[in-house]
Amino acid sequence: MATHGEYIVERLFPEFIRAACREQGIALAGFSDNWVLRLERDNQRRWIVGYTFSLNNAAATELANDKVAAYQALAAANLPAVEHYLARSRAFHGVLTDNLASIPAEQPVLTKLLQGASGQGVHLFPNVKAAVNFLAGQDHPDWTLSPWYDIVDETRFIICDGEIMCCYEKQGATSRDEDGLKLYNLSKGARAVEVTPDPAKAELALNAVKAFDLRLAAVDIVTLIDGNVRILEVNAGIMMENYARQSDEYKNRAQDVYRAIVEKMFA
Repeated sequence: MATHGEYIVERLFPEFIRAACREQGIALAGFSDNWVLRLERDNQRRWIVGYTFSLNNAAATELANDKVAAYQALAAANLPAVEHYLARSRAFHGVLTDNLASIPAEQPVLTKLLQGASGQGVHLFPNVKAAVNFLAGQDHPDWTLSPWYDIVDETRFIICDGEIMCCYEKQGATSRDEDGLKLYNLSKGARAVEVTPDPAKAELALNAVKAFDLRLAAVDIVTLIDGNVRILEVNAGIMMENYARQSDEYKNRAQDVYRAIVEKMFA
């Protein structure tokens, strides 16, 4: 089952959901090596595909999965967000240079897959021209270009129905050898450290979820070196595998989060 991110073979997620269903009297069936889960109770049926729960409607989920559409939706809601511009599309042969005109020519930039996760396709280039040359030779059809910012911290908010269920900073970012890019992904070596939500960041995360009409989301908020705070991305899927593996405390915390989400699916 494609998740647009890393493929984890020994997943904790199915057991988290199985335990939540057992506690709540929900019948659980797994398909496609448990990448698709069917939950049933009292003639009601719910689905989980990958890490995406049927709490969210399909359109809102697709909006969150598309980095360019997500940025444009946040900008339309007057929310500060890291810019993402469509650089390549399967609907057009070649790089869409007109879409990149607002990026200063000598601005360092990042390439990203349009629907990638876990740092897929993320490369740092010194300027737009170098990034365009790279993209012109790629087989994958859908790419974005984003201005590079010096990020000093990144905080994740897991939110459901307007409630912050978990909040942690991604600390100890690793620096990649080939280009020096700092990576805040837990899958790349950063560590989760639970924190009390900063009120300003929390408000921004909650407003981002509202802008997308999502019930459930994981929102990443970054602080730049100049002190400005921006939304980096809004994730419709809730993947806590790396978080849960850090400690027994975090594993139990992840179980609590998934238990609450499953409960809301049948509320």
